[in-house]
Amino acid sequence: MEEEAAHLLSLADRQVGQILAKETKRFAAMDASIEKSRGRVLKAREKLAATINRNRALTELRYELQRARWQRRDPVPLKKEPPAEGGNLLKVDEKLPRIELKY
Repeated sequence: MEEEAAHLLSLADRQVGQILAKETKRFAAMDASIEKSRGRVLKAREKLAATINRNRALTELRYELQRARWQRRDPVPLKKEPPAEGGNLLKVDEKLPRIELKY
């Protein structure tokens, strides 16, 4: 009887050890997956930030080109004057032609 009990205990210990090893491997795989996902998110974020910065720079350039075009025109009375130099480009009350950028 004692041999059978000892055998069952050793069998249970071995099974517990296997379960713990399996759980440790599973946890390590999940950690690796999380790190891989974080890397992908960081890479996508950097790419999006570069695209946004490029689009902002292009928008600023387009506004400057529009201002230059307005300044070259013959003095024709406009319904609304172009914004003054150094003015805020993003005022809500201005009705400037804008290019909508969609991401």
